[in-house]
Amino acid sequence: MSWQQKISELSGEELVYFAHTSGTSGELKPFPFTKSFIDQFQMLNGPFIHHLTKTFKSFGKKPLIYFAGSESSDYSPQGIPLGFISNYNYRNLPGLIKKFYALPNEVFVDGKTFGKYAPLYALATDLSGMIAIVPSVLIQFARSINEDYEGLLERLEKGDLPPGLPKIKLSSQRKAYLRTLVRKKDRTLKDIFPTLTFCGCWTASSCAPLIPELQAMAGDVRVIDVIYSATEGWISMPLDFDLPGGVVHVGAILVEFLPVDAEPVASSLRKPWELELGQSYEVVLTNKMGMVRYRLGDVVRCLRSFHRAPVIEFVQKNSNTVSLGICRVGEAQIVEALSKSGLRLHGDWCFAPGKRGNHLTLYYTQEDKTPEASQG
Repeated sequence: MSWQQKISELSGEELVYFAHTSGTSGELKPFPFTKSFIDQFQMLNGPFIHHLTKTFKSFGKKPLIYFAGSESSDYSPQGIPLGFISNYNYRNLPGLIKKFYALPNEVFVDGKTFGKYAPLYALATDLSGMIAIVPSVLIQFARSINEDYEGLLERLEKGDLPPGLPKIKLSSQRKAYLRTLVRKKDRTLKDIFPTLTFCGCWTASSCAPLIPELQAMAGDVRVIDVIYSATEGWISMPLDFDLPGGVVHVGAILVEFLPVDAEPVASSLRKPWELELGQSYEVVLTNKMGMVRYRLGDVVRCLRSFHRAPVIEFVQKNSNTVSLGICRVGEAQIVEALSKSGLRLHGDWCFAPGKRGNHLTLYYTQEDKTPEASQG
């Protein structure tokens, strides 16, 4: 598929968008979108929103925050826009649905604008839910509100916004309530947004160690798993928010599974109903972009079954491994080692290869901001 074209060589349709793949399948590259693929891509939106409405009674009665990617001003040589699919979806939500979202399109213009003004729009109203792909986004957002709560409240009351951002509507009742929290220590998201009932994000793999911190910052709010997705297609639908993983939606996209370490040939592929419980597989897609058996590079695990459809959870990206001389360490092994260590990490942390190249070192910051290191 050429970056220079306006018509897809794979499906014969006109291209309407190029989306960053976010590196799932290896090197970052533009992925072509057509109208029929976008329709296929968004098939899980309806069932997911319907299930949220059934599960959380306040959902739909108060606004929702969805964390999309920043806008992009890049275009292909043929004038086709390039950016993140989450931003495209957000900007093109139907009007009836869009009114339930607390953040206007304009705050997603870039990271600086989002960081400075998105908290103001969020504080101006109560919320029913927050959704991001990874928990670190939700944690950072909660932290940014708490660390400058009084300053944000003063700016919100002044309503001082730059040109291009829509006016914020702040009721006197909401303003009075926010003022009662000024002197409260350890404000949770539930304190700030009393009708908030859930925070949604990926909860497995390298996201798992962050869930306790997110839960502590959220308060009496359920942290739920969200749709397992990639730029190339949305795949599974969470039906039981008390359990990890989601059901493979065989009507949304054609998905097959390659057992880990199996030869990448057609005879090795498994249909959804052929997966074995507890086993891990690479995801292989066929979609309406004309991508036939597209190897995604993600690894999932079959947890259980829903009728004959498998329930899967994201395990790791196959490309995300660390080479330590004669061996390679993946996300799943790092997460397992971290869980066995007994450490409960709060604040900043990361793994890096040790000086001799034969181990990993975990660097983390304790609550008193003293840097510590743990080798393993």
